[in-house]
Amino acid sequence: MRLHLKVLTIIVLSSANLIGQANIKNAIYLIDISSDYTVKNVSYISQFANNTYVNQPSFIDDRRILVSADEDKDGMTDIIEVNLNDKSYYKVTNTSGISEFSPKLDLTKLNINSIVQEGTVQKMYSYPRTRDNAGKKVAELKQPGYFEWLNKDELVYFS
Repeated sequence: MRLHLKVLTIIVLSSANLIGQANIKNAIYLIDISSDYTVKNVSYISQFANNTYVNQPSFIDDRRILVSADEDKDGMTDIIEVNLNDKSYYKVTNTSGISEFSPKLDLTKLNINSIVQEGTVQKMYSYPRTRDNAGKKVAELKQPGYFEWLNKDELVYFS
């Protein structure tokens, strides 16, 4: 029996501006690796955001991920859901004047938590998975970065 693993990796192609995160250009590849660690297939899956920022993937399940991407190439990021099987995608958010980063499902799997940046202020928001831009503030954290829910009442985050 062969073990078939799917590994998602992000390769930074170039970084045009180290200060403005949204100016960094990235690419996301899906790599199939066999049990003997042989690379079987490499598939480019971030074609929807060519030559722009796409980063911070989190798995919904074994065929879908959430990413933060500047798909409109306007310098602002939205939450994008990508289907790894057929490379289709849809915008979960289409917000104006703010950027969403570090998207991931909450513990209920009904909402997407994300760090929202408006100007220089960052907050944690929760968005329904229904493509509704009406997010709700979950917490106002000091310079939140990556986060993880420990349980429904406790959150740990890196700043």
